[in-house]
Amino acid sequence: MSRAVALREFVIPFIGLKLGETSFKFHIEDKFFTYFEGSELITGSNVEVEMVLDKRTTMIVLTFYVQGTIKATCDRCLNEMDQELLDEFTVFVKFSQDADGMDEEEDVIFLPTNETHLDVGHLVYEFVNLSIPLQKGCKPEEIGGPGCNKVVLEKLGYFAEGKEGDGENENDDDNNNDEDIDQRWSALKKLK
Repeated sequence: MSRAVALREFVIPFIGLKLGETSFKFHIEDKFFTYFEGSELITGSNVEVEMVLDKRTTMIVLTFYVQGTIKATCDRCLNEMDQELLDEFTVFVKFSQDADGMDEEEDVIFLPTNETHLDVGHLVYEFVNLSIPLQKGCKPEEIGGPGCNKVVLEKLGYFAEGKEGDGENENDDDNNNDEDIDQRWSALKKLK
């Protein structure tokens, strides 16, 4: 199946829509990511993207709501897990006679005034990727639970005394080295 055919649901004919809000829903699975060059391999994706298109007389406001899960590797225990995605993005679409000559802005898209369709496939792709946290991990209440790799956590010393939040070991080291710390950095110690 060609890319154009596979992604045609993301081409929105906004010219026939009435002023006001119209909602579109897209279900994203693994195959979707293969249509974009340089895409990172994402597996186990089960993501719903709702796009609310608010058509106004001079512009269009697109609001994307991303919700779902992907398979990811926990950065802490290295087990595979379902990483939840939940995010919201807004993009403004403005019309211009010289859309090609307009400077691009982060959350503004310029279209020629005679344009009748809007391809949101790449926006959906970007927003799903931006919804993936940089640090993937089990929820705090699940750490050390049945889904975690306890062998890895033990090797990291996660279950050792003072590692689960009392901070005794850290404070002892900091108090012993006060003379060695450059005074320019002493203000940062107050942020602990």
